[in-house]
Amino acid sequence: ALAATRRSVVRLDAARLASALAHLTNERRRRRFARFERALSVSWPGCDTPAVTTEVGRGGCLLRGALPAPAHGHFALHLPETGRTLHVEADVTHRLGDLAPGPSAGDGLRFCRFDEGDEPAWIEYLAGLEQRSRADT
Repeated sequence: ALAATRRSVVRLDAARLASALAHLTNERRRRRFARFERALSVSWPGCDTPAVTTEVGRGGCLLRGALPAPAHGHFALHLPETGRTLHVEADVTHRLGDLAPGPSAGDGLRFCRFDEGDEPAWIEYLAGLEQRSRADT
């Protein structure tokens, strides 16, 4: 006998989703710095399972994880190419969890302050990403 499976159906509010997508499109045009698709591990105090970035940029990143990021806190950005961990204080500016099903659909972090010496390392890391993206095109 085949076991019956239950699926939960999540209904999305199309008008709300369209409005949020339009906002994101406009927001991209207003950004001062480029963003790059990049998966970096990000952790914070009390975080058992790190989140992963989907996009990174000079002033922040977009995180996806099993749990939402704290509204304000200290975060560790783990750079696999260099083996270095950068420390930054950041605020969550928006959460995409209300618009899509599943665990933490996305938390937008805005960097407030880096630990000493970490901001130049972040800028150098992003410059390397920019060079690689130009070489790929």
